[in-house]
Amino acid sequence: MTVPLPSVRPALDRDTAVEWYLRNRARSHGLFNLLAPDAYYTRPIALRNPVVFYEGHLPAFSVIALIKRGLGRPGVDERLETLFARGIDPEDERAAAAASSASAVWPSREEVQAYARRADAAILDVLADLGDRGGSHTGDLRQAAALDGLCPRDGAPLERRTVGGRTTLSCPVHQR
Repeated sequence: MTVPLPSVRPALDRDTAVEWYLRNRARSHGLFNLLAPDAYYTRPIALRNPVVFYEGHLPAFSVIALIKRGLGRPGVDERLETLFARGIDPEDERAAAAASSASAVWPSREEVQAYARRADAAILDVLADLGDRGGSHTGDLRQAAALDGLCPRDGAPLERRTVGGRTTLSCPVHQR
């Protein structure tokens, strides 16, 4: 049974969202540029990953949360998103040391920054698209969330779950 929902389309201030995102990414970029090149693969705190992880984790988190999990779309670079999606804190100092050892395979700074540029472009494309469509919880995507809703990509039935006390819908094929 499909329950019709009222057509609610609150304004998404796309320009403000884009400015906010770009301002925060520029701030992060500026902070990482303060580091001396020889500090990039170090672990200033024993139970943390090396700095390279954090420069990649910020754009990867945005891609994973918004594009992959939120919209069920493919990411930008699966290998880097897997690497940078790891838990921020290693379980113990031995695990932290192994992750930052000379044998650990961390990408070059140039590769991380190139990934960040591609990730930023993908996020900005999504913000533009969702702004035109009314956002993920309003507009033309809202019908998918109706009772017995269907995935807007392939028509598969959506799963309804409670996560953290909130109801969420997801496509079992596109969102895991």
